[in-house]
Amino acid sequence: MRSGRSVTGVAAALAMIVLAAACGDDPPSRADVLGDVADDVAIPGFESFADSTSDLVEQVDETCEAIEGEAIDDTLASIEATRRQWLTTQATWTGPVMERRSPAVIDWPIRIADIEALIERSAPGEIIADVIGNTVGADTRGLTAMRWVLTHDDVTDLLVDERWCDYLRANAEVMASEADLIVADWNDSWDGGDAFGEVIADDGEADRWLEMLVNDSIFLVHRLTEEPRDEGDLPPVDVTADRSAQIEGIDDVYDALEPLLGDDLAERLGDEIEAADEAFAAGDLDEGRALAADVEATLATEVAARLDVTIGFSDADGDSAG
Repeated sequence: MRSGRSVTGVAAALAMIVLAAACGDDPPSRADVLGDVADDVAIPGFESFADSTSDLVEQVDETCEAIEGEAIDDTLASIEATRRQWLTTQATWTGPVMERRSPAVIDWPIRIADIEALIERSAPGEIIADVIGNTVGADTRGLTAMRWVLTHDDVTDLLVDERWCDYLRANAEVMASEADLIVADWNDSWDGGDAFGEVIADDGEADRWLEMLVNDSIFLVHRLTEEPRDEGDLPPVDVTADRSAQIEGIDDVYDALEPLLGDDLAERLGDEIEAADEAFAAGDLDEGRALAADVEATLATEVAARLDVTIGFSDADGDSAG
């Protein structure tokens, strides 16, 4: 009897060990993983963008006080850094950014004639943040608009006119305010309710937001496979550097989603994203576009199947100027 009880006790103990080990190996829930996307990718990315916009406000003030070549070059560099940081966050625009229509505040295709008309009809001191944020259209403000001003051949003469510095300051202040509001929505409140970082990590909401996130990723990567659009009279941008920033954001998101993808698929997708990023970073647009097409195919087939999401057009379609 004693021997039988001993064997039974050992078997029960082994069963408990196996059960505990199995429980320890359970994959995280979708809600947990989306919480990691929020905490490790989205929120830090938008906080870095907010820091960049704050630096830009200071840089514009310095330029308008000095109005000389080095300060102007520094401000242009700050604009580019801010714009690239914004592009890196694009993979996580699902949520507050699209709800607020933040791209129409921060960077949108501009109409030069509208900007010139705004300056022409304004007196010094009239162009303030409230005007840029609430009165003019999306095509009359933003990072591209600021960049256009500062790349004029006669920019030092231009900035002597106080109205142009008013315009630059107001744009920078509006962007800094918008960046802070995006961070606040992710961290503190969502449309007057819960923080968005908590919303997407809710068990009842995780499937819906994961589907939107994947669809938005596919839409973004598809745009990286396309020919660059004609910038018209605007100073040219570094298209490959921009696309490198955008796909780096995709990489960050899918690193966070790895527990839901499995090691093999996550590694292959990561290799494809890295190859496209390296091509864009090296300035090879054609190669980058071709490799981005590989990423798009993997997302739309294997990733979508693994995550059991339906591929279609999302709420973000057409809302980005990037």
